[in-house]
Amino acid sequence: MVAYYVDDYATAFAQFRASAAMGDLQSEFMLGNMYRLGRGVRQSYSSAWKWYRLAAKSGCAQAQNDLGAMYQHGRGPARDYARALKWYRAAAEQGDGEAQENVGSLYWQGLGVAKDNGYAVKLFQLAAHQGIAGAQFNMGIAYAIGRGTPQDYAEAARWYREAARQGDAAAQSNLGALYASGRGVPQNYVEAVKWYLRAAHQGEATAQANLGSIYANGRGVRQNYSEAMKWYQLAAQQGFVPAQIEIGSMYANGQGASRSLVNAYMWCDVSQASTETDSKYFNMTRECLALLAAHMASVQIEEGKRLASAWLAAHPRVGDQVNEAR
Repeated sequence: MVAYYVDDYATAFAQFRASAAMGDLQSEFMLGNMYRLGRGVRQSYSSAWKWYRLAAKSGCAQAQNDLGAMYQHGRGPARDYARALKWYRAAAEQGDGEAQENVGSLYWQGLGVAKDNGYAVKLFQLAAHQGIAGAQFNMGIAYAIGRGTPQDYAEAARWYREAARQGDAAAQSNLGALYASGRGVPQNYVEAVKWYLRAAHQGEATAQANLGSIYANGRGVRQNYSEAMKWYQLAAQQGFVPAQIEIGSMYANGQGASRSLVNAYMWCDVSQASTETDSKYFNMTRECLALLAAHMASVQIEEGKRLASAWLAAHPRVGDQVNEAR
């Protein structure tokens, strides 16, 4: 085991193979990890599945959970939610917190089972009390939207904070949003900025866009359009539609950058292409494009469209991001 944790994967692999041949569960599990992650061996989900399955059938909770994940995501075997649930449940019944969260997520989303929000929350809570950050985040979501439990923003803030302290970026972002709105906690833009920054530095697009709004409106910080543009750009590059719309508006008004109707048109066009026709943003972007076009020459409109097409070709569509239970 020591060889593995000092990155001597060749030695670790040989040791695990020898121990696994004698039926050692932990070695079987570690071989599954090595094949799944491609550490010291060529990555092979089918080989990972083989070793996880051996360990899982002998009762290794970690292997049961990881085997469930392989079935859920179709890595190695074909995607099979029923088998994913079977193995997650086997590990959860042994008290494995990650597996409890995973069973809860299947019931929350209705994957392979009928949706049962109350049961999902019960499982999230079991995992959350074991310190599983993802489950703590999910508890925050459940309380924030009142799904599977009565709505309670104070409880949402409590659970987001637990996950945020462990570095969960989505929880940090959502906790910042509660401080910005004053839901469940006293309104405090300075605290909102603190948590948004922690999430944004991890690449969390919603937090980056919210920081853009904070700087654009001077809430908790000195108003700074250049700083707002910086954060909106970071979110927009990830395909976050609200940030793309805001960038278009800032270019149209010459805020944070030189006024440019061409660039404004480009970002509105990008955001419309990234938006479903039934999204609340679709009509917004259509009106934006029509308003801009009324003040542009045809050559400018064509240039805006060209720039938008080039950006879309270089950036695979990510779509609108929302921090929901996972």
